This record gives sequence, C-alpha cells and structure tokens, in this order.
Amino acid sequence: MLPQKIGGGVAFQTRQSTFTVDLSYQEWSKGRLEDHLKLRDTRRVSVGYQFRGNNSADSFWHGVVFRTGYYIQENAMVLLQTPFTDWGATFGVGIPVSGKRNSLNLSYSYNHSGTLDRTLIQQQSQVISLDITFRDLWGIKRKFD
Repeated sequence: MLPQKIGGGVAFQTRQSTFTVDLSYQEWSKGRLEDHLKLRDTRRVSVGYQFRGNNSADSFWHGVVFRTGYYIQENAMVLLQTPFTDWGATFGVGIPVSGKRNSLNLSYSYNHSGTLDRTLIQQQSQVISLDITFRDLWGIKRKFD
C-alpha cells in the first residue's frame, strides 16, 4: 500500500512570466517494505520559472520560451542510519515553428541522489530531452467552407 501524500502549489503569472511553487508531504514512515529497511516521511519543494516573449511580435526571438526549475526532496530511505536528500535542476527552451502555434522544446536536467557518507552510493544523472508540441483545432467541425 502506498503512503498518503498531500501537496499543493501556487503560481504567479504576468503576461510574459510565470513563477510556480509546489510543496508536498508523504508519510513513508508508516509503510513497511522489509524488516531492515527504515523509511522516513518526505517533504518536497519544487520551484519553476517561465519567460515567454511577446507572441504577437514579428521577431523570432519574441516567440521563444525560456524555462527553469529546481526541486529538493528528502529521500524516503534511511540506509545505515544515514538520511539523504535528492535534488535536481532543469533548464529548457521552447522554439516556435510553423506560425508560432507549434513548438520544438529542448531541455536539460541534472539530478542528484544518494550520499557518499558511510560508503553509500551517490547517483548523478543528466538528461537531454527533445519534444514537439502541436497546437491545432483538431476535431472541430467548420461551420463555413
């Protein structure tokens, strides 16, 4: 059975910027996986920022979207009586294509988990992602031809 999780967030938005904060709490200490594995409750904080240029302007650079985010989270596992924290950061850019309705999104994220204390393992990962967003009026019938 998965532990209960509670969370919430807030976003502040202007015409060109969006700033978000999310908080969550999960009760892992009530869960049991193995006799020797101790779990602890976790808290996570995530923040993000997006800057969008003026979409109605004619310049290519005004349609580009810049994004960044960061999270920090207590890991639920306590190994060899050693708690540790996970964290990561993401940077991305959205490039408009085909009349600014569609976009090509490129992002880079760095994640860190674990600890080297007490000869434990530390993991670092780097991910580069590419995705395409299509925005169209699919499934809507025309009223006039």
